[in-house]
Amino acid sequence: MTQLTIKPRKCNCARPAPVELVRLPNWLRRKLLKRFGSRLGHNGGRDVFANALWMLNLADGPCGPFPGWTDYFGRSHSRGEEILVCEPYQISGDDFQNALEFAGQAGLQLVISSRPAWRPGNIRLEFHDRSRERTA
Repeated sequence: MTQLTIKPRKCNCARPAPVELVRLPNWLRRKLLKRFGSRLGHNGGRDVFANALWMLNLADGPCGPFPGWTDYFGRSHSRGEEILVCEPYQISGDDFQNALEFAGQAGLQLVISSRPAWRPGNIRLEFHDRSRERTA
């Protein structure tokens, strides 16, 4: 089971980088293709993400609908790293567990922030490549 570790950091009050909606970082698209394959040969970011969620039983089908925690998903940047971001309006305990499951199965680190780029009041789920060294 994947565990969530919360590490206090010095506040960076700058607004986070905007999210390019419905786009995956290419490194993540390739990683998900390698781990979960593609559906009917579709290897675009949205299709690869949907297929990975379905293969992990986190979506109702290979074409969606996408789970609520993936609202406003897309690629963004954080500390010079291209990342996957989801900025849902609200999130339940089950949604958190599913986001953690996705992160663990895909080899990602999940970072949770209360500072979204999309809309005040949303939360920001950042999925970082666990294989890259990160500094606090």
